[in-house]
Amino acid sequence: FGTERGMIAVVGDFDVDAVKAALQKSVAGVKKSDVAFERVITEFKPVEAKRIVINTPQKENATLLARLDFPANVADKDVPALIVADWIIGGSDGLSNRLVNRLRQKEGLSYGVGSSIRLPEWGNRGVWSLFAIVAPQNLKQAETSMKDELTKVLKDGITESELQEAKRGLIESRAVNRAQDVMLAGGWIGFLDTGRTWAFSQEMEEGIERLSVADVNAAVARLADPAKLTFVLAGDEEKAKAAGKDFQ
Repeated sequence: FGTERGMIAVVGDFDVDAVKAALQKSVAGVKKSDVAFERVITEFKPVEAKRIVINTPQKENATLLARLDFPANVADKDVPALIVADWIIGGSDGLSNRLVNRLRQKEGLSYGVGSSIRLPEWGNRGVWSLFAIVAPQNLKQAETSMKDELTKVLKDGITESELQEAKRGLIESRAVNRAQDVMLAGGWIGFLDTGRTWAFSQEMEEGIERLSVADVNAAVARLADPAKLTFVLAGDEEKAKAAGKDFQ
């Protein structure tokens, strides 16, 4: 690793000159790399959806994962809608999203369940992931319930109340993040790398505030089709079979 190329963000009550002097002494020019930096950019490629089952003998818990790769970049116009769609389906904090309500609150299947969306700064390989941690004998039902819930939101769409709750939750969550020095420093590192500032974050929140139900339902249509997702089930098959609930 070389130190001739890099970025450092410092957040807090500090003396600028003292920090610069310390970094100059401890970091700058310490070591140079013989290998030139080259960014690895991943581009989207279509992947056929599959169902994969992995036997994990003697494991107490089982895991259900689902994933969709799709063409997207963090600068796309529909990114605020994609973020809100994920938040409503499974990405929100707390116990108020669709997957938590169905698999944990209503059916009592899962110890932990949710979703997340990853939108790249470079390239266009977006990733939407879903997960559930369950007992092996509940793995098949968790898969069925997750697919059913995705089918419902795809068919019926979200509601106005869900949209307004998601807007409030997201904006509040982002404000909490900005109150933490470590999040500010990490944010600055990302923005320095892309040539942006925190104005980009503000624009994202303004985009979220402007969203309509139709905007988010269009994003849901891009993400939530179970037929396009790859599902991976990993658990102790013998425990499931002993309970009469084989997930093969």
